[in-house]
This record gives sequence, structure tokens and C-alpha cells, in this order.
Amino acid sequence: QIEELRIGRALLIGASVDVQDDCAAVVAALESDGLALAHASETIRANPRVVLRAVARDWRALQFASPALLYNRSFMMKAVEIDWRSIRYAAPALRSDVDFAIAGVRQSVHALEFLKSGEKQFVLKVA
Repeated sequence: QIEELRIGRALLIGASVDVQDDCAAVVAALESDGLALAHASETIRANPRVVLRAVARDWRALQFASPALLYNRSFMMKAVEIDWRSIRYAAPALRSDVDFAIAGVRQSVHALEFLKSGEKQFVLKVA
């Protein structure tokens, strides 16, 4: 069954709840499509290692992550290291965190567009 899931979210969509809650099955689906995370169980979407694997395939998978992860500084720093665009889904408090903002801008100056104006000015001076 895991081999079938390698084609991504298409098969996770119609999968049983047991499959959507099976870490190995979801990881197999994520190998070809990070957005397959949308069809994983809430438990799986709260698993930092699984979500980071999804982010490695497609940063937009963060939109399906557990909200608690989006507030977790350590987790979000790792996500931003994988893809700077992950900053878009970070909790507002994190986007106001100067060190967090600098980490995003060091990856790409385009990360500035997701920061508040006060943080933008400070980060531009420091980075």
C-alpha cells in the first residue's frame, strides 16, 4: 500500500483514516508531493519531523501544519532554513522576532515582504 501512495496526495485523499494516520504511509506520499500533508491526520500534521519533510518538498505544506508548530520558534527556524518562504506561515509573534526575521532575510531578501515595517528597517541595518 505504501508503494501506491508514492504518487502523492491523489491516493491519500481517498485513503482510510488509518492510512491518513499512518506515519510511514504519509511520508511515502510526501516523497512525491509535499502538499499531501493536507490529507494527513491532525496527529501527523503535528509531527515536526513529518511536516519538515513535507516542507522540503513544498514549502506551502506549512499551511496544513498544526497551528502549534507555526508558533514554535525552533521548528519554524528549521522550516525557514529549508525554504525562506516558510516565513510566510510563521506566527505574527515570530515574524516580529528580530533573530527569526534575520534568518529569513539571510536566505532571501524577499523574506522582508512578510515582516512588519519596523522589523524591516532594523533587519536591513543588521543583515
